[in-house]
Amino acid sequence: MWKWIKLILKLGGFGLCLLLIWLVVAVGNLWWSMEHSVPQTEGTWTVKGVNAPVEVVRDQWGVPHIFAESQDDAYFALGWVTAQDRLFQLALFRQVSQGRIAEWAGPWEPVLRLDRFIRTFDFYGKGKEMLQKASPEMQQSMEAYYGGINEYLKQPELELPVELELLSWLGFEVEPFQLDDLSGMIGLMAMSLNSSWSKDRFFERLSIQVGEEAAQALFPLYWGGKPSVFPDSVVNISSHASESLPVAANSESQFPKSNPPQPQQTSNFSFSENDSWMASWQNWIGQGASNNWAVAPERSTTGHALLASDPHLGLNIPGLWYQAHLKTPDMEVIGVTVPGMPFVVIGHNTHIAWGMTNWSTDQGDFFIEKYAPLSPNKVRYQNEWIPMESRTETLKAWWHEETLTVRRTPHGPIVGDIIDASTYPGLPERTLLAYGWSFLEDPDANDLEGFYQLNHAKNWPEFRDALHLFSGISQNFVYADREGNIGLQVAGSLPKRISDGRRFLEGWEYSSQWQGFLHAKELPFMFNPPFGWVGSANNPTLSAEVPFPIPGYFAPGERMRRLIELMHSKDKLSPEDMQHIQLDSVFPLARDLAPIIVKVHEGLVLENAFHEIGLDLLRNWNGEFSVESKAATVFAYFDWKLHDAIFLDDLGEALSKEYRGYTSQGLFLQIMQGNQLGWLDNRTTEEVEDLGSVLREAFQKGMAQLVEDLGPTPEYWGWGEIHQLTLRHPLGLIPGLGGLFNIGPFPVAGHHSTLNRAGFRPGKWTVGFGATTRIVVDFSDLNASSGIIPAGQSIL
Repeated sequence: MWKWIKLILKLGGFGLCLLLIWLVVAVGNLWWSMEHSVPQTEGTWTVKGVNAPVEVVRDQWGVPHIFAESQDDAYFALGWVTAQDRLFQLALFRQVSQGRIAEWAGPWEPVLRLDRFIRTFDFYGKGKEMLQKASPEMQQSMEAYYGGINEYLKQPELELPVELELLSWLGFEVEPFQLDDLSGMIGLMAMSLNSSWSKDRFFERLSIQVGEEAAQALFPLYWGGKPSVFPDSVVNISSHASESLPVAANSESQFPKSNPPQPQQTSNFSFSENDSWMASWQNWIGQGASNNWAVAPERSTTGHALLASDPHLGLNIPGLWYQAHLKTPDMEVIGVTVPGMPFVVIGHNTHIAWGMTNWSTDQGDFFIEKYAPLSPNKVRYQNEWIPMESRTETLKAWWHEETLTVRRTPHGPIVGDIIDASTYPGLPERTLLAYGWSFLEDPDANDLEGFYQLNHAKNWPEFRDALHLFSGISQNFVYADREGNIGLQVAGSLPKRISDGRRFLEGWEYSSQWQGFLHAKELPFMFNPPFGWVGSANNPTLSAEVPFPIPGYFAPGERMRRLIELMHSKDKLSPEDMQHIQLDSVFPLARDLAPIIVKVHEGLVLENAFHEIGLDLLRNWNGEFSVESKAATVFAYFDWKLHDAIFLDDLGEALSKEYRGYTSQGLFLQIMQGNQLGWLDNRTTEEVEDLGSVLREAFQKGMAQLVEDLGPTPEYWGWGEIHQLTLRHPLGLIPGLGGLFNIGPFPVAGHHSTLNRAGFRPGKWTVGFGATTRIVVDFSDLNASSGIIPAGQSIL
């Protein structure tokens, strides 16, 4: 294709005419493909690969309900219908998870960097290893699933989805799928949930900028906090586990109220820009956050257990989830799957239901590796010089080809090249930077097998057996069953550490080495707690008072605080209440802070009328970020400027921008409680700022920015005017194609810190992530359970 385009361009004006004709024909074919590539959902197919007739019933929302005589036939049919609806996504996931994106997108440096990143971690290889270690039953299910996908591809009159039709014009063909082709997706999903990959590097840069003591203060929830997932009175943990939990000192730190932290070293960090190549895949999968909870029968209006779950990830087209229902004589399961993996990730069978939120624990560490002066292929490890492993990867992109050499130490792959280790001043000479991550290093875990076992679990012990297999998919799993039991179990591989893993560790030191891993059965759980419900919202696992620390980059707990309020707002809760809680858009901190903002302005002569309008909107506001709320917009602009007022002078522009969000909210909560007040004083001014002056400055600057952006008419200040969602398709990024492939924009309610989560960047405001599915399971009538995904089953 490319050689023909080059030839046409060499022909001058005549060639340009030919090129124009080619483009017109191409656009015509595009429209034709969009009209004719809709999946066929009625009729009968005679296919090879099934042992008995299989019935697939599509409901009014396009969800396939599969009725088969055996599990193999059910998984075969699931592969078939997934290929019908998501063939482009299957092909895309294969390219992404194997680090072959440039083969499609071309040799753009951001794309090549992403391919190098994926190849360095070898998600594909780790996935194949898990498949090889999986049970024969799990492997057989996968073989049946991929058999269905490939049988669909053999149709003589197969109409390719429009995306693959476009790619075919560039010479790409959809190859049959191998059993392990998409096994790397499990690693890619795990990395998207792994906060330590970015947060540990950020902590290192903060420590260089402001000193380690101040950096610890900037992460006040790393060792726990309240509200925690497990109230102190109901923490359950295996009796032997506390002896083997990670050992590290509690890192609470406070500055004198009149002595803000001083920078130890100034540095123009531009790491967030260097990392922008990673944002592309993180936007499509999203960095995990979520809500989940379960209600016991005595707290339920139905007299049976209820369960709710809504994972917060990237909101795009195609969405991550594919809904499906499979029923055989010995199995029935329904929920959301990931295209390429046949097992339900969130959902229920006839015995149990489960939901997930990201655990947010620290599962990885960076290691500074010292290499031998005369032998740079050896690193110092446990008083010996150990040879590094090495492998070669070939990256191809249209006319470009390059070789990538991946080196590996006993701790993990060398990552200094893909993250530009030169950004970190002070690294010793003759050292390399490696990354140790439990997903790659834990030999006893198998997340793929864990999902298979989870789908077939029938009770709490079998549920915990399945979760014990998880490593990188580290989650707070909530549980409910038809017998009326509820529970919550932490799952994932947690390294046993001697050192604090936030700083870069010296790989040659004994104190840096991990001492093994903890798994689900050695980690906290709750089962039928006395207060009648369990839940989590990415908040700290345990309170700081619990003697065995579980480190992590946890959310500050505003969603959990609101969940606690709503769970105790009634004696009994209905399935409809569960849905209403999922859609709740009240931000407790905003609700509490609004009257304080008003109070600190009492008695003052206001600079202009807009300040009074803003204060009037905040008076008696309930903190709800509804689409219509003008007060929500006023608060959002205030919050934007509040962060700068507190942190910009100490951190500088780049680090302050990166610190914005959940982490800074955690420290601000401490400031509101009278702690860490040294951060309030702006060291670039002569006067000493206090909380009142900082709140006034942030409000007034926020109002000035709001009027500049939205105009002087409050009628146009509604939250939905700026807080909008567009579901974006990969091809929608191409100029001129956004209108064909993207959906939106839609005004949406919610905030980062509301149960109805709708994340945005201040100043841009467009929503990038939120609930990618919502389920409510009612064991009084499983057929009355509900589930939804934003963009539907198919993407056309």
